[in-house]
Amino acid sequence: MAFPKVLSNEAKNMPISKDGTSIAAAEHTLRSSDTPTQGRAVARSPAMEEHCIGLRSLMLWGIEGARAYARQARALGYASDELDAALEGALNRLAEQRNDPEALWRGLLGIGGWNLKVLELLDAARWASFGFPEPTAVRVTPLKGKAILVVGDDLNSLALLLEQTQDKGVQVYTQGELLAAHAYPKLRAYTHLVGNYGDAKFPGPILVTLGGSLGSESGCGRRIFTLEPAECPNAQPIENKDFAPLIEAALALPGFHEDAPAKTITVGFGHHAILDIADRIITAVMAGAVRHFFLIAGSEGSLPGGAYYDELAERLPKDSVVLALGPVRYRFHRRMFGTLGGIPRFLDMGQCYDGYSAMRVLGALAAAFGCNINALPLTVVVSPGEQRAVALLLGFLASGIRNIWLGPAQPAFCTPTLLRELSIRFGLKPVTQPDSDLAAIPNPQSDGLFSKDQEKPEFYPGTLRSTGILGLRMGRSKSTSIGQHDKTQEQIPRRRFSFASLRSLQSFVGL
Repeated sequence: MAFPKVLSNEAKNMPISKDGTSIAAAEHTLRSSDTPTQGRAVARSPAMEEHCIGLRSLMLWGIEGARAYARQARALGYASDELDAALEGALNRLAEQRNDPEALWRGLLGIGGWNLKVLELLDAARWASFGFPEPTAVRVTPLKGKAILVVGDDLNSLALLLEQTQDKGVQVYTQGELLAAHAYPKLRAYTHLVGNYGDAKFPGPILVTLGGSLGSESGCGRRIFTLEPAECPNAQPIENKDFAPLIEAALALPGFHEDAPAKTITVGFGHHAILDIADRIITAVMAGAVRHFFLIAGSEGSLPGGAYYDELAERLPKDSVVLALGPVRYRFHRRMFGTLGGIPRFLDMGQCYDGYSAMRVLGALAAAFGCNINALPLTVVVSPGEQRAVALLLGFLASGIRNIWLGPAQPAFCTPTLLRELSIRFGLKPVTQPDSDLAAIPNPQSDGLFSKDQEKPEFYPGTLRSTGILGLRMGRSKSTSIGQHDKTQEQIPRRRFSFASLRSLQSFVGL
């Protein structure tokens, strides 16, 4: 495929397509759904129509989520005509194939495949603009002084605000998904970006950026500034990204009167950071110190049942590592998970927008062990509470990941028929209670992931720094590299362990 049209040449070094694996297959399913439905029998029963309505709604949420990702990339100067055309075509097919369930299922996977591509494009846009995310301790309590709070997930607008507030005597705090901003070196270089603030009352003006929302406690009024139209009486619009009125309001308001006791959380475990400690992760797995990985992603949105994730985090096995992205991680991101085998047990990977990082890490681990992602000791849990989370879910499905836990609540369009079909086709499992869900995971061998009388898989450390999104090897090929995404990392000489079987690992994850 043609490389997306961008304003920076750096991204041209990133492979959007390489060897025609899972994403190419998803492309094919999307394009094959162009086949006209004329002449084909399609079910018209009320139950099937309800099922198709659910499928179309799921597709629409996926399209809208992918469009939100594409919009963020465009704000940073990265765009793809091919991606835009694919999403527009998917919308057209929603109208043309309203009651053809098989065509809708193919289109669903196609949307997931395009979502993976837009996530990769957005990843390129962000690291080219702000540097590679790095593990960073972020203050979550305030400091004395005048203050501005930024809500949403728009890194570009945050960067412009930081530039305009430099040396103005105003401190900038982030809220919600902008927590991830603190991990980017070029944003962290602004010393007046002081922390992430999540409490109800903020003694300064609030800037609502793209993707932001206003809670009821905000008391919408003259201290609320927006970059886009908002349902908030008296909110003041920011025109042409000129933040002078916002800065004036911050200087006029009281700000924080004193420093609060310092508390921090660590963020910034994107794929570059995790792959930098990959050797330690692999060593911990091979030694039996790490027996399972949990990838917890998504957003609750307005869905009920979010306490499930707090309880799940409390009950997770102590020999497991948690990778988390999206707003759902706020349910447990302040817990003290500690370390395991010399690595943090909790790795905050960022926003739903950082889904590419998760795919990159899973692909690299699978490549290192010479297995497919579904054979890793891995449980993926997704909360589908809003459109970007659904787009991420469809990306996971398009890449071949199966047996995903979903919930605890689902959007209203997820009818029992639709959930049953998702379970049959992809192994999706609606969550129930944390204890019973965890009990359903098969126990590993008592002496580690691999029994002593078995050979273990070949491990190629070099793949951990070079495998791109298309390295999500769902088969047993032993390709060790598909690209050179991170040019700052040297390829490690290939080293081979004399191990080759995956039977106990597959047994561990129930395959």
